[in-house]
Amino acid sequence: MSDIQSVKQAMRTEYSARRAALPPETRKDYDRRLVKALIADPAFVAAKALLCTLSTPEELDTAPMIEAAWAMSKPVAVPRCLPGRQMGFYIYDDQTVLEQSKYGIWEPALSSRLFEDFAGTLCVVPALCVDHEGYRLGYGGGYYDRFLQRYTGLTVTLVYPGFVSHTPLPRETTDRPVDRLITLDIAP
Repeated sequence: MSDIQSVKQAMRTEYSARRAALPPETRKDYDRRLVKALIADPAFVAAKALLCTLSTPEELDTAPMIEAAWAMSKPVAVPRCLPGRQMGFYIYDDQTVLEQSKYGIWEPALSSRLFEDFAGTLCVVPALCVDHEGYRLGYGGGYYDRFLQRYTGLTVTLVYPGFVSHTPLPRETTDRPVDRLITLDIAP
């Protein structure tokens, strides 16, 4: 493991513990406020489709943003991990069959419809923390960074208060920043 990878892993442990220590009612409030800000954002309103994860109980709740997209007649696509540490997005609707991945994440069955036209889409990229340049600390698999190398739409990350680093995060040449950041933090 390189020095950068070691630092990132230590930060993942720290930020995961900080997130876990937040009271459930505080997390629900943050989730509600962040999703409300996302849904009101012109990028969300203009997007022809939404790409986002099916959140785990530890993550920001993505269900309300998915429901908002459906209410606006926007297709929703969610990721599935593929061989070679790649990731594909598949249409997610009330007909989608889900399977639990080896990481414990719910994802569409391989028989689901692949989403391929990313022009004009908005991808909500998960993160434990992010810096002011849009570089994020993810979960360590590099799936999103590989996907973002070929993604042509707009990216956004939603971040809890206190989870925005005021100094640049350690990064590798494969790391990709997001285009937009939605947070409840107030800039210093």
